[in-house]
Amino acid sequence: MISIIIIAILSSLIVTFVVARKYEGEINARRVEDLTKEVKSFEESLYFQIEANSKLLSQKKSSEVRLGFIAEKLAPFLDNFPVDPGEVQFLGNPIDYIGFLKDHIALIEIKSGKSKLSKKQRNIRNLVEKKAIKFYLVDIDGDPPIMEEVTAESTRLD
Repeated sequence: MISIIIIAILSSLIVTFVVARKYEGEINARRVEDLTKEVKSFEESLYFQIEANSKLLSQKKSSEVRLGFIAEKLAPFLDNFPVDPGEVQFLGNPIDYIGFLKDHIALIEIKSGKSKLSKKQRNIRNLVEKKAIKFYLVDIDGDPPIMEEVTAESTRLD
């Protein structure tokens, strides 16, 4: 859209220049003033069209975001959702859902249209691929509270 605007302005300037050069000896100050007014009027009209298109684009993007949020909430009920809806918990950010299954934990991100994973979501995916996941047990009754990383060798797995 910006390229169309630039082309329109350049075309207007070129036409003004060509007309001025063609009739260089014959053009009077009144004609130059008229052309200047026409160009100014065209620029103002173009400005208002740009503003209107900008508002429309903003409204469209806002609608797409709202529809995306609705789609995220309804996704567990689609036929091809990878986990039973009763086994998932909505997080929303940075990952949409976490599913607690018998044999694994599933992290699920919902995307639609041309949306892509954010930098943080890509990092989470990469950490999962590397199996760089830890579980911590935090006992807040201790003085001070005790935080322990739970591993296969941990003695406190209850």
